[in-house]
Amino acid sequence: MKCTKCHRSLKRMVSQQRGMGLVCYCRYLMEQSKSGDANEVILEGELSEVGLIVKRLPNGSIAANVSHLIKHHSPTGFECDYSGSGSADLALNVLHRLIPPSHDTTEVSGILVSIEAYALYQDFKRDFIEGMNKDGGCIPISVLKAWVESKLRAFDETAVSFD
Repeated sequence: MKCTKCHRSLKRMVSQQRGMGLVCYCRYLMEQSKSGDANEVILEGELSEVGLIVKRLPNGSIAANVSHLIKHHSPTGFECDYSGSGSADLALNVLHRLIPPSHDTTEVSGILVSIEAYALYQDFKRDFIEGMNKDGGCIPISVLKAWVESKLRAFDETAVSFD
């Protein structure tokens, strides 16, 4: 089966069912959000499936396909395109979803967060959120996973063992 947008072969079952690969589906969601109720459309794409989708709404606020569960820096919401509190919260919440808490956690604003997610969220903000267009953007899940995997490898290599 081929993608209805770019005509490349679809390997994953979820892509075949939807008729589009991850990158094309992400672009499709961004296009759809430009017309109609952006808040509803953007929140359709699951972070773990398509990647991060961020869109500035007509009222100036930011909608994303990740909830603002951890309000560590910004009680008023997410942001992008700068190095502020809303961008930091977006980065932290994305990494909380991508690196769920396991045995090594820390409490952040009443939520248990993995040590790795907490240690890496400022790097994620710098690498992805600060440079994002002020109207939003999309980061495919393959890019997110590759970034997380490389950072976790480096994180593991610097870990100190007292055994």
